[in-house]
Amino acid sequence: MITIGDPCYLLDLAWKAKEMAEELVAVKYEPDLGQQQDSPPIWLSMTRIDHMRDQRRYLKILTGWSEELGLSGRLLMPPSSSARGILMLLAGEKEDLDRCE
Repeated sequence: MITIGDPCYLLDLAWKAKEMAEELVAVKYEPDLGQQQDSPPIWLSMTRIDHMRDQRRYLKILTGWSEELGLSGRLLMPPSSSARGILMLLAGEKEDLDRCE
């Protein structure tokens, strides 16, 4: 059984975060054919959320904030409901991510 402190879990977590980051950039920020080459770079931010008591309400708030700031985001949830440590990955322009802090 793999636990949260297990190196295999951490490696799997890093791999999932990498996949999520690539997906975020590809889906929202893939350059259009007519887009200029000097568009601003995409920045990524990963934040650990300790726990969510009211998951539905908290997700609604996070979704609203990310839309308001023009960011794309994904949540990486732990394998079991009793585990803590949810990762939130946000992608966007640096100025928008700075406003999020």
